[in-house]
Amino acid sequence: MRRWSIPLVLAVLTMFPLGCSKFVLDARSMTETASMTNSTGSPGGSGAGTFKRSAKAAYLGLVFNLVTLTQPDVPTILKQEINSKGGSAIRNLKIDKKITFVDGLISAVTLGIYNQETITFEGEVVKAAP
Repeated sequence: MRRWSIPLVLAVLTMFPLGCSKFVLDARSMTETASMTNSTGSPGGSGAGTFKRSAKAAYLGLVFNLVTLTQPDVPTILKQEINSKGGSAIRNLKIDKKITFVDGLISAVTLGIYNQETITFEGEVVKAAP
């Protein structure tokens, strides 16, 4: 029994930095149009500029990230980008969720108790057709 205890403990400890998480993209409260395609649903419109913005999501839990600590407020981020460019909608929206080296390092140092991910939003803000 003793010869199996050390490998068993090591196997369990290697699972700590691992986990799963969920990112909820809920933009139902937005009054502006946000599209992941080249179309915004309304004809016409000219480009007001592109944007790329990153935010962090943080989780607490050993193996399965049981508690969500922070998550980006998607409607607020997209509305801020629309307002800053003087537009009325977003098209070609791309959302990239990844664990950067720093995110992984923080997870490793805390033995997987605290985990974070970087979520990047990029797209094109368009003005409504006159």
